[in-house]
Amino acid sequence: MPKLRILIFLMVVVSSNIYGKNINNNWAISLSSSKSLQSAEQFIAKNLKNPNNNIYILKKSSWYIVAYGAFDSYMEAKIFSNKQNSIKNFKPYIMNMRYNLEEIDKLPKSFLISYIPYNNQGIFRGKINKYYTTPKVNSNKVTETKTVKQNRYKKRENTHRYNRMRQKNRNKRVNNYTYGNYKYSASLIVSPIEITGDFQLSNTSANLDLINDIGVKENSITLIPSILINRDKHNASFSYFTNTYLATTTLNSDISLNGTDYTTGTDIETNINTSLLSIEYFYNFSFLDFGASLNLYENEISLKSLSDSALPTTKIDGSYLFYNLEVKKIDTIKGFLINYGASIGMGGEVDYLSYYLSAGMKFDYIKDSNISLGYKVMNINIDDNSYKGEFNYDGIYFKFTKIF
Repeated sequence: MPKLRILIFLMVVVSSNIYGKNINNNWAISLSSSKSLQSAEQFIAKNLKNPNNNIYILKKSSWYIVAYGAFDSYMEAKIFSNKQNSIKNFKPYIMNMRYNLEEIDKLPKSFLISYIPYNNQGIFRGKINKYYTTPKVNSNKVTETKTVKQNRYKKRENTHRYNRMRQKNRNKRVNNYTYGNYKYSASLIVSPIEITGDFQLSNTSANLDLINDIGVKENSITLIPSILINRDKHNASFSYFTNTYLATTTLNSDISLNGTDYTTGTDIETNINTSLLSIEYFYNFSFLDFGASLNLYENEISLKSLSDSALPTTKIDGSYLFYNLEVKKIDTIKGFLINYGASIGMGGEVDYLSYYLSAGMKFDYIKDSNISLGYKVMNINIDDNSYKGEFNYDGIYFKFTKIF
């Protein structure tokens, strides 16, 4: 094997002397070969933006070769190639030719397709061969006609316009998955929601505060799943919100509820169960999303005496159907998704108001997903013939969205 390597090296040196004799700059570094001129141009524009030597597009048979630099010998080309870290990934191959590459005006037209001098880096903003011609005189400058220059700027502007529209459409689809003409996504919200408010029955004058009177002071960890279906500018979603508050306290005043009297000093257990089912529809305008939703709100409050087992458990419950109008907006700012919106509703017995703000980003650890952190406030007022109440739900939330 060592003898074989020495023989190959001697053959390379001899061939270098034979082919390079009386011919300067006829060694080049081949970086790419492709079947089309367009592919060669795209390779240069993408990978050789800051060249340290001349770039040539050469044609051999049906192949277009991207050649980097012009050197007097194989060793000179090899040394230059080893110093260029930017081209090592392309597995450079050193090739020998019958022509002096720097004598541009003497090269056959069928051999040299395009020539880009390394000291003119500005041309790499656009494509190459279509906008630059080979000099007709022995010069390192590239010439172009006025018409060609106008076409170049027009082509570049069209490319920028296309990229802007593509990015805009990508931002709109960031939480969606396309299946045919439909797009699907699912999300889960986790939030330590706090509840405040008061309620009053029509058959009693007592107005009971959830915190001060019946001891509801703890947050409730709530899970809110939702599913979104989208087609063009139409969006439909389904979400379900439910939570339970359980608290114990000692009454500091007498209260009466549904005919049951609780005296001062009585230990009571309070249980509040709440649920909200929503079906929403949105239409996407260019500046905002407008929509409406149908909601079913259910609320149950029960009081149980821990001091006197003879007292019955008192329950107050109700189920209310209402609709609301909604508006929301999603913006992308420096890679972050900014989501904000508000809704107002009414339905005879219910007045509803909510608003929220969140910021999110792409979650790289799970494919096609994103996460966000936000804050939401929801206020529900109930006023029917036998029951009045105001319930406020608010808290920060964490949202995870996954394409399925």
